[in-house]
Amino acid sequence: MDNASVLWRPVTRSFQMEASVNAEGRQTKMPPYVSFVTFKNCMADLKDHGVPNKIDRSILTKFSGITGTQLMTAMRFLGLMDQGGKPTERLKELAHAHGTNAWREKLRPILESAYAPVLSVNLATATPKEFSDTFVKAFPGADSVLRRCMAFFLPAASDAGIEISKRILTGRKPRNGNTPPRRRREKTSDDVPDQRNERSKPLKNNDSSTSQDIRQRLLEKFPTFDPQWPDNLKAEWFKGFQQFMELTKEDVAS
Repeated sequence: MDNASVLWRPVTRSFQMEASVNAEGRQTKMPPYVSFVTFKNCMADLKDHGVPNKIDRSILTKFSGITGTQLMTAMRFLGLMDQGGKPTERLKELAHAHGTNAWREKLRPILESAYAPVLSVNLATATPKEFSDTFVKAFPGADSVLRRCMAFFLPAASDAGIEISKRILTGRKPRNGNTPPRRRREKTSDDVPDQRNERSKPLKNNDSSTSQDIRQRLLEKFPTFDPQWPDNLKAEWFKGFQQFMELTKEDVAS
């Protein structure tokens, strides 16, 4: 049995990161959940060094292992490469357009095709709840993952010239006009920290930095996803990945 399968056998949470089942009972691919800034950096790298014959981890070495996997998942969803890693013409055109006026022109049809169920709603006038409900119906999944999927889509849509309601972009609830603004409390001597006590406290930034370093080292040891794996092994990998992300997020937050 494959070592990766043995490694992740104890994982029991039922999360699948690359595929999900929508409201009609059909399996759908999970949208990109990598940062859109990172995605654009990847396109810039492909423009600078050329689009290779095959997209694999060996040409994404400037990104961490997990980020590289997320980028490959994003490119598959957007139709920029096939399941075997072969880049499409759209990828070559998009990478070449990075940093130019043609970027919007090349990006828009890619998003319109990949996110067709979401764009069936007029997002220029949609409410935040309407947008969220439409997105979840089209691409169901864990809340923590869907938040990252939406965080990729919104700046991508803006880059592509797709009009999005300001209510959706800000995600803020309007203040009731009858509610008076909250008064700012004046500082008192109790609010001033005792410098002597502060010197004796450990630096939280160092603790946070240490946690991030540990997390990064663990991510680098995580098995690299291989699209050639059988479906059951892929499912086990994504379950393990989701559990790992949830656990490390809790550790860093604490």
